[in-house]
Amino acid sequence: MNDTVSLLKETNAGCKSATNAMELVMPHIENPQLRDLVDGYNTRHARIGEECTRRLHALGAQEKDPHPIAATMARISISVQANVNPREPHLADLLADGCAMGIRSLAKYRNQYPAASAESLRLTGELISLEQEFMRDLLVYL
Repeated sequence: MNDTVSLLKETNAGCKSATNAMELVMPHIENPQLRDLVDGYNTRHARIGEECTRRLHALGAQEKDPHPIAATMARISISVQANVNPREPHLADLLADGCAMGIRSLAKYRNQYPAASAESLRLTGELISLEQEFMRDLLVYL
C-alpha cells in the first residue's frame, strides 16, 4: 500500500504542476486553436488528478502538492518567459518542455514504486500517455 499511496501522490502532483503551467500560459495565447488545445489538455489533466485524489482519500491518505520551491520557480520562470516572448512557438515550446519533464518524472516514479496497485500504475501510465500526446500535438505550433 505504501507504493500505491506514494505513486498516486506523485501522479497527482504531476497533474497539478501541469495544470498550473497551462493556466499560467493560457492568458498569453492568442491563437484560438492553440488555446482550445491547451484548455482541452488542462481538463484532461484535471480529471486524472481528481481520480488520484479520490483514490488517495479512499486509502486514508492526503494528496501531495508540488514542492513549494519548485512550484514558485516554475511560476516565475513561466511568467517571465511568457511575458518576454509571448509568441506562439515560444509558448508551445514552454509547454512541450513541461511535458518532457513530466514524462521523465512519472516514469521514474513508476519504476521507483513497482509494488503499487495495478490501478495506480494505470493512472500513472495514462498521465504519461497524455503528456506524450500533448507534446506531439504541440509540435505543429513550434
